[in-house]
Amino acid sequence: MSAEDLLETDGRDTNGRDPDEPDSEGWAEAERDLLVAASVRLADELARARADRDRAVHALDRLQARRSLRAANAFDSGLLRGRRLAAAMKRRTTAWLPSRVAAVPAPPPRPSPAQFRRTFLEKLDRVALRVAIPLPAEGAAPWIDQAHRATVEAEAAGWEVRPMGPDVDAIVLFDPAADIHALPRGPVLLAVVADVRTWVEPARLADVDLVVVPDETVAHALEAGVGVRAAVVVDTPAEGAQPGSGQRVLPPDGLTRALRGWATGLRIGIAIGIPSWEMAESWGDLHFARGIQRQFERRGFATRIHLLHDWTDAVSARDDVAIHLFGLRVRPVHLGQRTVLWVISHPDRVSPAMLDAADRVYVASDLAADQFRSRTVRPVAALHQATDPDRFRVDRSGPQHQVLFVGNTRGVRRQIVEWLVPTTLDLAIYGLGWTAEFRESGIVRGDHIPNQDLNRWYGSAAVVLNDHWPDMRAAGLFSNRLYDALASGAFVISDAVAGMDEEFDGSIVQVTSAGQLRSAIRRYLDDPAARRELAERGRRAVLDRHTFAHRVDRILADLEADLGTTPPHSR
Repeated sequence: MSAEDLLETDGRDTNGRDPDEPDSEGWAEAERDLLVAASVRLADELARARADRDRAVHALDRLQARRSLRAANAFDSGLLRGRRLAAAMKRRTTAWLPSRVAAVPAPPPRPSPAQFRRTFLEKLDRVALRVAIPLPAEGAAPWIDQAHRATVEAEAAGWEVRPMGPDVDAIVLFDPAADIHALPRGPVLLAVVADVRTWVEPARLADVDLVVVPDETVAHALEAGVGVRAAVVVDTPAEGAQPGSGQRVLPPDGLTRALRGWATGLRIGIAIGIPSWEMAESWGDLHFARGIQRQFERRGFATRIHLLHDWTDAVSARDDVAIHLFGLRVRPVHLGQRTVLWVISHPDRVSPAMLDAADRVYVASDLAADQFRSRTVRPVAALHQATDPDRFRVDRSGPQHQVLFVGNTRGVRRQIVEWLVPTTLDLAIYGLGWTAEFRESGIVRGDHIPNQDLNRWYGSAAVVLNDHWPDMRAAGLFSNRLYDALASGAFVISDAVAGMDEEFDGSIVQVTSAGQLRSAIRRYLDDPAARRELAERGRRAVLDRHTFAHRVDRILADLEADLGTTPPHSR
């Protein structure tokens, strides 16, 4: 494609000039000069590559002409025919498998949610709970003293205090520096929090089963900062402790009441296909799951997130409801557990067997929902993606980039970026996998933006770019980036997806070519008022209809209809 092709758009001449905007001539000339220079460099590189290819082909021809290789080549041809025949037979026998979807091995039999609940409550009633109370590191007062006193009180109440291990029924944490993800999976995890500000990584409190706090003030601080709803247990001040010192003892009868509420209420698990916690922060699926979790917690339902390697264990099996955010793996179904399949990506990889295994199916596309209904008898509904307005709010204290794109390449071309590169604009890319060409040009400004800061980058950029994977665009799924960026007050330009205007009230500028993209950026950079109007229109649409609160309300209403009763709270 030539420089003129890249700049040519509807209503513009072949030189990229708009007759009604004479002041745009300088910009168009600069863009065209840059594109011409890039085309010359590309032509030189292509010529060198062709010369290298010709030399390699010539050398290969000479090698194959050698007499000593003719017999080997004939033998290789026979082997190749055999391999092709075997591959064809394999394709016939595995044609029923869903394309490119890997299945997690079926788990060994696990106690059902009802069996776990019955056994756990029996132990609580008999005061026969086996509990581990790990001691914080020396010098971590007052928590080490608190853990010692809790151990004494638990033993006096009849609980069996044991060393840390998978054979215990519950682990009670007092240490704000505890690595929650390093603890054994199996026991019920209970964290005692006197002051959420003292916890080294408070976000990890979302990954325990139950958080216990001494008063409503701490409960509100926890919910605002972490999004976890805590059980409030009236505490007994330690002898000689000063108010607010954190030196508190939570009596076993209070912990028993909190554990009973957790065990008898509805427990919800959210399954996401991330391989490990070490890489989870850079995956959008984690933050999507966190947004859902916060809304369930605020409604009083205990909720945990389970990564890929947790899907088959007893902790995942004891949830009453499993919500699988589908990516690339087929999650096994556990005995007695209600399964909800929510397809937020790659609907083309979902098989009829996966649909039939779920009790209810959601998909983030009207088009895909219609297709799924013809493939299963299970109830199917469109449930689009969403955002968390508590996290994605307007804050314009981030970098003031002209054009911003946040996303990884995953080894695949990002067309909307290639449409714009090279450019004279201040284009900033944040993400992993970008080639040396982009990095050496200074366009890539970083590998990652922490999710808690992303709204500042979105809200501060003049233009935020968005694109979709081709299969997602064809299936009518909107990128989650659209919801987050609009909630942050951003003006967004995106590739086109059918239904986008209806979803966001026409607030997103859609483009289908490099020329349209460059022209749209230029037009709206010169019109801040128009950018503000569209950004505010999109923000209102998202806040009115597309938050995680809206999605969770829908899921709970459907669950109540399916169960025929209101699910019991666990907080």
